[in-house]
Amino acid sequence: FSFFFFIFFFQLFRSLQAQDEWVAAYAIRPRTKPNVNAATVSQTPGLICTWAMRGTLHLVTADDAAWLVNLLGPRFIAKQRGRRHQLGLTDEMLDSALPLIRELVPASRAEIAKAVRKAGIDLPEGQAEAHLISVAAMSGLIHRTTEGYEPLTHKGSEPDDPPRELARRYLEGYAPAEPEDFAVWSGLPLTEARRAFAHLEQPPIRAQKASGIRLLGHWDPFLLGYRDRSFTLDPAHAKHIQRGGGFLQPIVLVDGQVEGTWSREWKGDQLIVNVESFGAEITGLEQEIADLKRFFERDRPPR
Repeated sequence: FSFFFFIFFFQLFRSLQAQDEWVAAYAIRPRTKPNVNAATVSQTPGLICTWAMRGTLHLVTADDAAWLVNLLGPRFIAKQRGRRHQLGLTDEMLDSALPLIRELVPASRAEIAKAVRKAGIDLPEGQAEAHLISVAAMSGLIHRTTEGYEPLTHKGSEPDDPPRELARRYLEGYAPAEPEDFAVWSGLPLTEARRAFAHLEQPPIRAQKASGIRLLGHWDPFLLGYRDRSFTLDPAHAKHIQRGGGFLQPIVLVDGQVEGTWSREWKGDQLIVNVESFGAEITGLEQEIADLKRFFERDRPPR
């Protein structure tokens, strides 16, 4: 059940932002069945973590990883060039380091950095190391694992028109939506997003407006999928959700509307959920809290 469900899920939503595995797990929990838990997510074959949409880490299907990286990687390598140079990571360093990384992996970040410096490349410590890893991934050389980094295996076939195919699949998960939404979600230029959307039909809406209370996690697709979030989030509260650095807070969804943020902590076997409401007190959270505890019981996220 789990393998085929998750492959369908990721074909539908195309990807989930995943700075860490637990981020994607938060997004999966409210959209799946009660017999799925966080351990199921981390052990599902056919999914890998790499840099894709918006030049950030995402969990994607192995069959789609290569063509998504080919489409998006070069754009964000170029876009992030100025920041790399500020960190002391030059184009010449990359030209020398990338072939070493290709031959070295599987390896950890520390092992990669050590090997690069041993080869005589003056790689600065800190964020320059992270940018080197991301460039290697966006060049189609590696992808992230729980232990470190492995070679990216090029599975599946590339679509005839990758931007259009990505737009078609985006609509499967996010319709109704517009090219402006797709551009923000994918990181593609608006002109290319509009071309990709040309002549695509909006698919039938699969679900009605959300009802009840849901605790959604960091970077949830409910918010990430759209440029204009006013359909669910009062603009007056936007600053409470995105507090800088592109970091989206976990949200409390009440009948389809964002009504607050939340955080959690474990005290022994007890899960404590703290809610900051934008207005009236939010009650009726018991079922969601119980499901969070069930989902993460065997594989607790760091936050």
